[in-house]
Amino acid sequence: MRIGRTIPPAAAPLGWADLCHAVVGAISPLRSLSALEREIGRHFGVRHVFLVSSGTAALTLALKALKSMCHRTGVVIPAYTCFSVPAAVSQAGLRPVLCDIDPETFDFDHDLLARTVDSNTLCVVSTHLFGIPADMDRIMRLCADRGAFVVEDAAQAMGGRRNGKLLGTIAHAGVFSLGRGKNITCGSGGIAVTRSAEIAGAMARVYATLHPPTSFQTLGEFLRVLALSICIRPALYWLPAGMPFLRLGETIFDPDFPIRRLSGKITIGFAPSRPAI
Repeated sequence: MRIGRTIPPAAAPLGWADLCHAVVGAISPLRSLSALEREIGRHFGVRHVFLVSSGTAALTLALKALKSMCHRTGVVIPAYTCFSVPAAVSQAGLRPVLCDIDPETFDFDHDLLARTVDSNTLCVVSTHLFGIPADMDRIMRLCADRGAFVVEDAAQAMGGRRNGKLLGTIAHAGVFSLGRGKNITCGSGGIAVTRSAEIAGAMARVYATLHPPTSFQTLGEFLRVLALSICIRPALYWLPAGMPFLRLGETIFDPDFPIRRLSGKITIGFAPSRPAI
């Protein structure tokens, strides 16, 4: 183990009050999750909210729901994006189709996008990378003309807006991440939202097949969050950073990641007033 001072990555802080919320959520998970769903729905102005184990799981849930509604199989994603996005496409049994980005905006190169979306495109995953809003109006118009859905990947953009509209609520469906390092964190977790009753029905059918975490898994998540709340401090981050077996900072493409319902371990009260990146 290397011993030395290392500056930790950015992460939302977790205090003792947050950990107390986790204990309460573990004791009464259904009540805590229902309350969180209602609060998210009110804030984002959406009627349908699904809570799952990660942001990648949320994207997979949305893609599987759309797949059940249409025979198309192509999913257009940015060529520069998190490895979790193509992993979710693969897990959903769909085909990732890459489209390059504009290096100045991190949004799609829209001329290329117009040539990429075709009659086999199920949906376009529009990513608000680093919290920078994509041009959703332009993407929505293009996909409406081609009969394709749009899913917003707002994993890094919770709380952000474009033209007064909350990111993640503009497209047919949106997904958020509650993982470590995100604007608001539960240590792990993801959210899928939609205003469409038809898409919500398809999501609900997929969600019904997901299992809740076991008591052992919930305990493991709580211990990881406890460790995160302690070791994310600059004076202590050298400790996990010096343990190679933790594989911190590694990029791993894993299309076989677990998809579960969100644990009742709600480590924070939902706080949409916190600034987005």
